[in-house]
Amino acid sequence: MEQKEILNMQNILFAFTIIIGILLFVYSSSLKPNIIKDKIRYNIIVLLDLSDRVKDNRQVIKDKSIVSEIVSIFEDKIKQKGFIHSKNDRLKISIAPGSDNLNYPYSKLVIDMGKSPTLDNLNHKKRDLIDGLGRVYKIAEEISGDSETDIWNYFRLSLKHDIVSNSETNIRNILVIITDGLIDFDGRYQMQEEKGKREYFGVNNIGNKTSYMQLEKFIKIGDQWENIFERDGHGLIVFDDMKFSNLEILVLEMKERYEHDKIGIEVVKKYWYQWATEMNISKPVLTYGSKTIPVEAIHNFFNDK
Repeated sequence: MEQKEILNMQNILFAFTIIIGILLFVYSSSLKPNIIKDKIRYNIIVLLDLSDRVKDNRQVIKDKSIVSEIVSIFEDKIKQKGFIHSKNDRLKISIAPGSDNLNYPYSKLVIDMGKSPTLDNLNHKKRDLIDGLGRVYKIAEEISGDSETDIWNYFRLSLKHDIVSNSETNIRNILVIITDGLIDFDGRYQMQEEKGKREYFGVNNIGNKTSYMQLEKFIKIGDQWENIFERDGHGLIVFDDMKFSNLEILVLEMKERYEHDKIGIEVVKKYWYQWATEMNISKPVLTYGSKTIPVEAIHNFFNDK
């Protein structure tokens, strides 16, 4: 056999070997878990509004389904990163403070991957959280949703303990609020059942800024409500320690207070957007409730970055 033919055969065999190697590499890679080098730390807080909105059992079912969807997203984020990279990730259920001091199972309402970033820990904590969530709504339903909730005071007193500080890099502090959107709890007073009277315990207003939305006032004003709102400096109170520049907010299940009332919807939106701006939060995403679970809105929000 001539030397030229031998060289050609060697080249063909070499090329064949390279092709087989590539195919084997692609095949073996397809068998490995789909690990993405996602260096983002996820700190997700779900804030529940357990006011009179939970009198409607359909709303309770929707709330639970929304939380389950968020838990699934959190689980997917961890699996995509790989458990070894998820030791700082956390999902927590918080409950807006109110006029009732109820014995909620707070210890069950968190999935913290810090102590044990493993699949077993994730599955165990997930079961605990879903079980705890069921108990929370059972307690809320037993009091027929008569408990008032104070979302403003959550922002004032509790939120700073739930989020990770600005010094952290590659952190997503995400607050999902499941609420009708109204912040109408009069923060000045708390019912003291044993005394049978209401006692002062907090802030009500600073000038025309208040700790609750004055919805009825602006509905009565009519079409000129926004001019008066801005002219007279209305809005929700923001103290110096209520600045959350590294926070993203998604508000789900907002509803009209009064049927066919379009002004009320705009007033609520105005309060939320202005309040977020004054707390150095980028524009919150506000969604209104419908008959279905807002799966697309939730996924779009979490996948936005």
